[in-house]
Amino acid sequence: MRPFRDVWPRIAASAWLAPGAAVVGDVSIGADTSVWYGATIRGDVNAIRIGARWLIPRDALVTLLERRGDNSAIVVDEAYIEFAAQSSAVELLEEHDNLIVLRTLSKALAYAGARCGSVMAPPAVIDMLDAVQAPYALATPVVECVEDALQADSLREAEQWVAKIVVERERLIAALKRFPSVRRVWPSAANFFLVEVDEAEALLRQCKANKILLRHFGGALPDCVRISVGTPSQNDLLLKSFAALHGDRDGR
Repeated sequence: MRPFRDVWPRIAASAWLAPGAAVVGDVSIGADTSVWYGATIRGDVNAIRIGARWLIPRDALVTLLERRGDNSAIVVDEAYIEFAAQSSAVELLEEHDNLIVLRTLSKALAYAGARCGSVMAPPAVIDMLDAVQAPYALATPVVECVEDALQADSLREAEQWVAKIVVERERLIAALKRFPSVRRVWPSAANFFLVEVDEAEALLRQCKANKILLRHFGGALPDCVRISVGTPSQNDLLLKSFAALHGDRDGR
């Protein structure tokens, strides 16, 4: 099989990895097949995308990069990397020519309306993407907004907001674990997190009455809701909504 960079325009198959463990589980089981985080990766998979919702341990990412080698491009979506304690995978670009890193201005910098992101990859990949990119992909007003967002003052302000959100995220997670109606709180490295509760519909009604909207997944996750971290006052109101249903484990 030719290296992924030679066949990128004709990708045979792709895989989206969503790890559910903190330890890499990459085990070779054949000449052109491997298993990583419970997902089977065939030899004809030319692109593997690691979703932004999951923080991949650095050693696990390096293992995947090394084991896939020229068989696959490893695309790391770092939309929420600013909210994580781990540094960017950009640091690995010089060592691994099958790594592609995606970044965006829509999360930590709050520029979702600009619809602007970036790709960091080996020069050969960037040249190939540049060749197929539509001309004038970004309007002048968007470029001007992005330039403003990347000024030192704007970046410092964004860092301050991110730090506050991370503190509030951990405060919310710790507080919610005390409620008897909360079965599970998943760890998070983003500005939101997932919880499983006893009565999702009742919680949604209670929160809606307090003008708080949560995302109810339903389907395979019938009792799970996603909570976006707000301001301290908004988060306090959310906790009051939980308390109004069942109270915490200390009886308050």
